[in-house]
Amino acid sequence: MKRVSKTRLFALLFLLVAGGCTETDVEEDNIPLHALKEVDAGFILNVLANRTPVTRSITFTPDGTLESDTLAVGAEDSVRTKAAAPLSEIQESQVASLWVGQYDVETGMRLFNQYIPSMTGTTVNLKLKQSQTGSRSRVYFVSNAGDLGAIATEAILKKHTLAYTSTAEGLPDNNLCKMMGYWEGEVAAGGVRNIMVELTRLIAAITFTYSTSADFTFRPTSLVLKNAPTVSQVEAPTGQLTTGSISYNTYTGTVSQTGATTYWYLPENMAGTVDGENAVGSEKNKTGRGVTNATCIELTGTAEQGGVTYGNVTFRFYPGSDKNNYDIVRNSRYTMDVTLIGIDVSDERITVGEIPPIVVDPTEMPAKKGGEKAIQITARPGQPWEFDMPTWLSALLDGQNIPSGATITHQGPANVMFRAVEANPRAESRSVSFNIEVNGVDQVITIVQAGSTLTKGNDITLDAEAGSEGFSSFTATEGLQWLASLSGDGWLDWSAVNPGFSGIEAPDGAQPLKVKAIASNPFAQVRSGKITVKAGASVGDAAYTNLKQEITVEQAGSTVIGSEINIAAEGINSQTSSFTATAGLAWVADVTSGNWITFTGATSGNLTTGRVQDITFKAEVNPSSSQRSGEITVRAGDAGTGPTGKITITQNASSLTAGDPVTLAATKDATGSLKITGTFGLPLTVTSPSWLEITTNPVPTETVGSEQTVGYKTKEVNLNSTERVAENISVKAGDITRTVAIKQSGSTFSVSETDLSFEEAGGSKTVKVNGTSGLPWTVSPSAVTSGIVPDITSSDADGTDQTLTFSATENTGGVRSVTFTIAVTGGDHSKTVEVKQDPVRSVTIDQSVLQSYYTQMSANGYNWTTHPPFDADGTNTAASHGLTNVNLSTSPTMTGSYSIQVEKGQKVGTGNYSTQKSYCSGLNDDGTGWRLPTQIELHAMYKNKTAIEGAGGASLFINFVYWSSSVYGGNSNNRCILNFNGGNFGYHDTSGNDNVRCVRDI
Repeated sequence: MKRVSKTRLFALLFLLVAGGCTETDVEEDNIPLHALKEVDAGFILNVLANRTPVTRSITFTPDGTLESDTLAVGAEDSVRTKAAAPLSEIQESQVASLWVGQYDVETGMRLFNQYIPSMTGTTVNLKLKQSQTGSRSRVYFVSNAGDLGAIATEAILKKHTLAYTSTAEGLPDNNLCKMMGYWEGEVAAGGVRNIMVELTRLIAAITFTYSTSADFTFRPTSLVLKNAPTVSQVEAPTGQLTTGSISYNTYTGTVSQTGATTYWYLPENMAGTVDGENAVGSEKNKTGRGVTNATCIELTGTAEQGGVTYGNVTFRFYPGSDKNNYDIVRNSRYTMDVTLIGIDVSDERITVGEIPPIVVDPTEMPAKKGGEKAIQITARPGQPWEFDMPTWLSALLDGQNIPSGATITHQGPANVMFRAVEANPRAESRSVSFNIEVNGVDQVITIVQAGSTLTKGNDITLDAEAGSEGFSSFTATEGLQWLASLSGDGWLDWSAVNPGFSGIEAPDGAQPLKVKAIASNPFAQVRSGKITVKAGASVGDAAYTNLKQEITVEQAGSTVIGSEINIAAEGINSQTSSFTATAGLAWVADVTSGNWITFTGATSGNLTTGRVQDITFKAEVNPSSSQRSGEITVRAGDAGTGPTGKITITQNASSLTAGDPVTLAATKDATGSLKITGTFGLPLTVTSPSWLEITTNPVPTETVGSEQTVGYKTKEVNLNSTERVAENISVKAGDITRTVAIKQSGSTFSVSETDLSFEEAGGSKTVKVNGTSGLPWTVSPSAVTSGIVPDITSSDADGTDQTLTFSATENTGGVRSVTFTIAVTGGDHSKTVEVKQDPVRSVTIDQSVLQSYYTQMSANGYNWTTHPPFDADGTNTAASHGLTNVNLSTSPTMTGSYSIQVEKGQKVGTGNYSTQKSYCSGLNDDGTGWRLPTQIELHAMYKNKTAIEGAGGASLFINFVYWSSSVYGGNSNNRCILNFNGGNFGYHDTSGNDNVRCVRDI
């Protein structure tokens, strides 16, 4: 590009502003400036209106009619996709940028070009090259196409192509339409002013509206505009462009189930007009033959017609001005309003991509007469087809009845309703097949009629009595011939109200059958008959049994219902029992259990009545305390297998009570009575024990049903202390035995004292013996024992106190004790009296005591000097006690012995030696002469401690220290002592306090 000076640029800007045209950038060509002058030129741009719109309304009908009229429809849409709304008239006429080129008409050479990138009005002021004398110029104006640059010649400019682009919304890029116009004339020296230039839009607009009628179902899946060019040419071409990188796009449109309007904007497509062999005489034949890349609209979807759903159905439309024109001309509006009413088989613009096969529902045609089955024939609309009907089928097509044996002829889809003119006579299905050509393909259609059925109803159960009725039914395929027959050994027949047992055509639903028993069932078990039902082919063909059924008819076994009766335990001479048997049967009764039952009335009779009938019998008294049962069996009907019933006779148990005894006194001849109550008429016996005697005379031998009394008494006294019970007293009535406990009180026996105690001196003492009168008693031992003897050895109790005396001689030795037993002879009474006599409490001092003394003394660390054995307050007493040869050594010996008596009791409390010595000297216990013991005497008392304490009434030794009279170690102020808690020796000052137990010589 040539650089422009600042001075010149300023001048140009001034001129543009003065001329009313705004220019943001001015470009010149690169050729050298020649001598041509620049003159002012002013142009007014005017956008031409659209050419006369091509508007058409098309209605597609199943019969192929096509109606057209002119409609005013809105503006066009983008060819990129589709526009929701068209451009407004202002938008379609807007000039936003402008390229201007001046060319010499004769030479075609460029004189001037300029690009104005921004336009605010329609007035353009330019500096054109002045024309030479006689020469003319063409000035081209191309708007909204950008800067075309310096195009050298007019011829090149005319062939120059402009790319078409659109916005995302489908409108022309920036909502601007590319436009072209030119002015031809002389550019005079004085310039040109207010020259009008007509601009023509370089694109066309298509408005496509489609809808469907209420009688035609079309579900669109796509709407496209095909073969939309991608470029336009500055000069309108006379044919399709082949240069400028021409290509074609396919754009989508709006689809809706009810219809929609779509707007497209696209460059012109001069596909051409055809004639000759490709010319058509109708819009229905306008399919694009003879042209290439012709712009067309295709609406594709699913269509339903004649009950058939066709897939991938496409309606194709060419917007050209007539049936042989395929051109899309610039600055033209193409408006198409399409109403879809059906598919026309003769319309070549319609293609059907998917025709469904004829599908026969596998469900079989019902077997009944009049059974129907519909088949949808899916031929393309207008496609002819036909087939012949079999003899057992008729059909209904478009309201027309087609009889069996006829031929159906039809075109296009159809729903054919086949109907059976007769029921299928067999249980097996039957079928017929025929061929039909659909869309050039043979299809085999098979119609299957289901096999007929025969279903029996419930089996019948009749009551055992004659005249009993019952009903059942059967259900056969409607329209079949049927027959029912009976078999039952003569006891079964049709009821008087049976609706029938044969028919030409079975009804729709159950056919009732009613039968009755003409005789009572003589058997206890069920007996059977049957109803045989045949239908269809089984009626006339015995070998065909598939439509044959048997309904079992059973007559209930007859019954005899016995009864249960309870009777009293007493005998009865006339008792009625009952039974109920199925009516109309002979009967007989037998006693099958209970030899105590005897008939008193009829045991057989005429026919049973079905109501209660009586049998009379008698029964003996029940001898048992348990219920007993008997049985009468009644048989009716057949003697061997007829029904039987049991009459159960339950006789109450007899009763027997025997009681109200008293407890008899223990004495002889005590009296009482026994109350007996038993069921009337029972034989009665009473057995008593040996110690009782029945006093009632005579003794009753039979129960009278009320209370009877039997008296009794005791034969002897009760020798025992326990109550006597006669478990074996027996009262028997019939087979019932009752044992009654007749009681006699235990006898009494007592002794007033159980322990007697005598002093050593002896004497006599008494006890009191008391017992039930008549009780014999003895004393044992009865002889003198240990100096003690009873004064009575045997006696009989008289109910009062009796005195028994025990005597004892003087005791010169140890303790005397005798236990005497006082007992009732032959009974369990036994008392004991223990008689005791105190012993003489003596201790003997001899050689063994002396040796023991020495051992204990030595063990305590003492000697003969410290503890002299025979010392009494310092005086040796050995000689005074008759002891000789006394040797007090490590092996002490002596000759002789002596005894002392030990005090029975003992002084309470301790005291000093003097006090305790005075106590002994003043003691008077069965005599005097009491003193303190010596140390050896204390040792002997310790050795015999247990014997002394065991003497009657003797006190225990306190287990502490006791005084002796022996002087300790020769010191008169000390005395020897002995500890009775272990026997140890010791000594005490005489002022000390110790215990004392006195002794005296015997």
